Amino acid sequence: MFFKRKKWNKRGNFPDVIEWMRIALFVGFVIVLCVIVFNKFNEQVQLTPNATISQTSKDISQSSATGYPPLWDYLFLLVLLVFVIFSVTAARLIPSRKEFIMISLIFLIFLPFAAMIVENIWYGFATQTEVNTVLNTMIFMPYIFNHLVVVVLIYTFLVAIALLTKEGGII
Repeated sequence: MFFKRKKWNKRGNFPDVIEWMRIALFVGFVIVLCVIVFNKFNEQVQLTPNATISQTSKDISQSSATGYPPLWDYLFLLVLLVFVIFSVTAARLIPSRKEFIMISLIFLIFLPFAAMIVENIWYGFATQTEVNTVLNTMIFMPYIFNHLVVVVLIYTFLVAIALLTKEGGII
């Protein structure tokens, strides 16, 4: 054949869960720090006299400061859903073998421990006063990180189900 089919070394898309945890932790830190910086900037804008900055600019800055955290919160939830949908869809498309049952069990045991470490890192970050103030304006991101072990278990379980129960699969 002119083109050889490349053999992919995939393990049932479980590395996607680890990648999502890394990306989520980084994005969570960046979102919170950006909101803190923007809130400090907004405080300076609000304290500036009207002769320097117009009231319209102050109103726009204030509305942006209140609308910024929920926007990032919903985008964070969207990233989680996109990762889950991508992982489950990819797990449905890759070929299955009996070895994936053992790999699935290993990942179902290993990934919650990794999630506990990430959850503890997040907890240390979230207990800071300014960070806690920002997180109180959000809904999904603090909830997901505070229950990361359960989220990762559900995510891993969905990938395992998609991998092991597809048509023409091993079960």
